[in-house]
Amino acid sequence: MKNKPFYIILFLGLVLMGCKSQQKIQGKKLANKKNLPTLLQSVENAEFKPDWLAVKASVDFEKNEEKTGFKANIRMKRDSMIWLSITPVIGVELARVVLTPDSVKMVNRLEGTYFLGDYNFLNKTFDVDLDYATIQAMLLGNSLSLEDNDKLVASIDDGVYLLSGLKKRKLRKSYEKEEAKGNDESIFSAWIDPISFKITRQSFVDFNTQQSFDVFYNDFKTVENEVFPHQTVITLEAEEKVTGEISYSGLVINLAKKMPFSISSKYEPVKF
Repeated sequence: MKNKPFYIILFLGLVLMGCKSQQKIQGKKLANKKNLPTLLQSVENAEFKPDWLAVKASVDFEKNEEKTGFKANIRMKRDSMIWLSITPVIGVELARVVLTPDSVKMVNRLEGTYFLGDYNFLNKTFDVDLDYATIQAMLLGNSLSLEDNDKLVASIDDGVYLLSGLKKRKLRKSYEKEEAKGNDESIFSAWIDPISFKITRQSFVDFNTQQSFDVFYNDFKTVENEVFPHQTVITLEAEEKVTGEISYSGLVINLAKKMPFSISSKYEPVKF
C-alpha cells in the first residue's frame, strides 16, 4: 500500500516526540546520597505539569541512513489531548494528528487518507510499546516509568543521581543480578540532575523484544517558573535503529488553545 511509508514516518515522528548530550542544568554540584523516598519526591516536585501547552518543534530523524525532517505545531491539554499540525519545509500542512488517552487520529492531506484507531493497533503494527501517558511524558520531559516500578535502586553516576529498576508487570526478577534472565524483563534507568532534580536521561532495555529506548534531555529553560527541556534526542534500537533530534521554540503554557480536527468526506481510510 502506497500510504504505508507516510504513516511509518509519521508514527516514528510521534515516537521521537516526546539534547545532544547530557549536561548539568545549574552547575557541577555533585550528588549526595539521598534516601529513595526523598529522591522520588524531589523528582516528582520538579516535574513539568502545565495544564495547557503550545510549542513549535523541529524534528529530524534517521532510519537506515535515510534522514527525514519536518516542522510541527504542538498543543496539549494535560492528561486529555495532544494535537499536532505537521508541515514540511514549504510550510503547507502535510498532516494533522490528535492523540487522546484511548484514541489516535491522523489525517494525511497529501494523499487524502486518514487513520482512526488506538495504540494497540499502532504498537502491533510498528512493533513499539507506547500509550498516551508515555508520549505526554516524553513531550514534557517527565519520568516515563518511576511510578510504575515496584523495585528501584538509587545510586550516584558521574555526579548525578541514577535510579534503576524493574518495570512493573514485566519484570519479576531481582535487580541485584547483573544479568537479567527470563522472557519478560525490562530494565528502566533515569539520570537526575542533583540541583534541579530534572531528568536528563532515561532508558529502557526490554529483553523480551530485544529493544532499547534511550532519551536525552538538554537545553533546559525556565518559562513562568517551569523548567522545560528545549532539546531532546531519542534512540530506538530494535530490528532497526532510529535516532531523532527535536528542538523546541516559542513555548507558551497555561493558555487554552483550540485543537480542531476534521476529516474530509473525500478522504479514504488508510490500509496497512
